[in-house]
Amino acid sequence: MARAALLGLLSLWAAGGSDDELRKHYTIDKGPDATLTAGSKGALTVRLSTKDEGYIHPDAPLRIKLAAEGAVAVERSALTRADAVDPKPGEKARELAFRIPIAGVAGASGPGAVSAELSFYLCAQSWCRPVKESLRWTVTVK
Repeated sequence: MARAALLGLLSLWAAGGSDDELRKHYTIDKGPDATLTAGSKGALTVRLSTKDEGYIHPDAPLRIKLAAEGAVAVERSALTRADAVDPKPGEKARELAFRIPIAGVAGASGPGAVSAELSFYLCAQSWCRPVKESLRWTVTVK
């Protein structure tokens, strides 16, 4: 079944169009940076939204690869569509929101950062294209 979904996705993939042109069909809203106390937990947010007739493909991979540096840690190294606030399994989603659990490193203080590499498939009625974007949050631990 996964192979059939992949073959179907590849058959829909449009060859043309630049990344800048593709960005006209979606937005990525990065939530605010964060301030934590050492040893406490918090969350960062990101929301993927499509425009026009676009949607996030229901069967294609969606992954958010996470990395932390400095006085902050991420609870998980990656998130998938199933981790969305409302994952809409099997649906052509027009919007997906994610909470990224973080924690201030116990006994540490100072600056930190969380980086995210997003990859998903953006589709419309006659095409699908892979999207890759990078985000970065500043996290201060007091």
